[in-house]
Amino acid sequence: MTERKKHWGLARNAPLPYTACEMVRFQLFGIPISIHPSLWVVLALLGGGLHLQSAEQLLPIAIFVISAFLSLLVHELGHALTGRALGGGNPQIHFAYLGGLCHNPNGRWSRLSGAAMTVAGPLAAIGWGVLAALLLSLYIGDFELGLRYAWHSVWFWDSLSLGEEAALRSLALSDGALYFFQCTLLVSFWWSILNLLPVYPLDGGQILGGLMTSAKRLHMLSMAAAALLTALAFAFQYWFPGAIMIYFAVFNYKAMLASPH
Repeated sequence: MTERKKHWGLARNAPLPYTACEMVRFQLFGIPISIHPSLWVVLALLGGGLHLQSAEQLLPIAIFVISAFLSLLVHELGHALTGRALGGGNPQIHFAYLGGLCHNPNGRWSRLSGAAMTVAGPLAAIGWGVLAALLLSLYIGDFELGLRYAWHSVWFWDSLSLGEEAALRSLALSDGALYFFQCTLLVSFWWSILNLLPVYPLDGGQILGGLMTSAKRLHMLSMAAAALLTALAFAFQYWFPGAIMIYFAVFNYKAMLASPH
């Protein structure tokens, strides 16, 4: 997710929202990156922490946390590197709770370059997922079977055939490695789809905001989209995405009331 002004794609001239209890700070490609402990907690819960019953379940949770973080990192680096190339500035990345924020207080972009910076995050994550699918196929040693497993990992309701499951078992592959690829594919694809929804402050909402001149109308449309997506998610019993959309609906409702025009 990027942080930009709602109009004309110009970055907000404000400091990165650091907190006093960050766990990790480092630099990558010259970009400062900070991680709040809440990110690890939320990822661990999403990875199965709510159902933890034995020590043996810690490894799958750790694998999910690592793979999900790498996918989120690639997503934010897509924003940061593209933004720096198109608009200069000094991008910074901050991770907390459900994801990251790429912030560049000194960069300046046109509408087109601002949209390119915003969409670069989801595209980078999808590219990371494609790379994971190719590496998975190399690891399995059967390109067709690897792509089928990758497809199954993303569209998890599409079951492998009995023959495909038997072929995988015969290869005696590491369950941990397969699960890492599965988590990487799942997070890279679905997190990108989520971010492209037309709901502010997601990337899709950021792009929508760059095309509009009324902040109130932006938040009104985002609130309506979030409410519709909440109903759809609950209709198909996707409780967690539905809860996220409720949060965004409330967020945009409050922002709409606070917007002067």
